[in-house]
Amino acid sequence: MSTTNNRKDKTKKLAHIFAGIIILVHAYEKYELDEGSWVIFLTAGIAFLLVAILHHRLVYIFPYVDGVFFFIEAILCAFIAADYFVHGKKGLPWCYVIASAAYLFAGFIKGKKGKTIHQKNIGG
Repeated sequence: MSTTNNRKDKTKKLAHIFAGIIILVHAYEKYELDEGSWVIFLTAGIAFLLVAILHHRLVYIFPYVDGVFFFIEAILCAFIAADYFVHGKKGLPWCYVIASAAYLFAGFIKGKKGKTIHQKNIGG
């Protein structure tokens, strides 16, 4: 049973690491283009990497952390997709749209599980 939980925890961490790296790459691209939004993407990318590093502690304190951050990751992926669409890109934005949809789906699932865990912890 503990190996299954370990595998699930690693998968959750990998999802946040993956999002953080993607957002950091986009921050670097914005920096290279001398656009001011790179600071926002840099901050978000670092935040997601910190969430991955501190995942065990955060889930213990705040059971909704996965759902909330999956929603934020979905929003950021949607912003990146919109940015690419505005710049006339054709194929790459659709990858971000799909990633955004996947993060939204994961956010709903994790949010429901977080609610169940929270209700068990408070005895309601």
